[in-house]
Amino acid sequence: VCEVVEGDITQLVIQFQDELGNVVEGNTQVPVVLMELPKRLRQGYVFNIEAGKQALTNIKPLRLFSNIEVNPRPDEKNEGAIVVEIILKEFEHKSVDVSTVWNIVHGLVEELPHWYLV
Repeated sequence: VCEVVEGDITQLVIQFQDELGNVVEGNTQVPVVLMELPKRLRQGYVFNIEAGKQALTNIKPLRLFSNIEVNPRPDEKNEGAIVVEIILKEFEHKSVDVSTVWNIVHGLVEELPHWYLV
């Protein structure tokens, strides 16, 4: 069974999920994702499956997400309208400790700890 979803986009929802599918607060700022979405996948435009595919193509190179879904669904409040859900699962972030040791005066050593997300 194939369901064709057509209509004006009334809402764009960006949702982060954990590995179990629970909605969580993402580490990625939403504007980072919004910048990658095609203009025609915004509120007020007619939903187009090609725009959904382009969103996947644009978001994937960020390499921030293990799974990306673009799900159009009928808007229950507005007949003939569409809500587009962008569902993202972020990669697990790991940290690495690095320290730098330097010496200007003989016998005096300064250590600078640093950490980075990988």
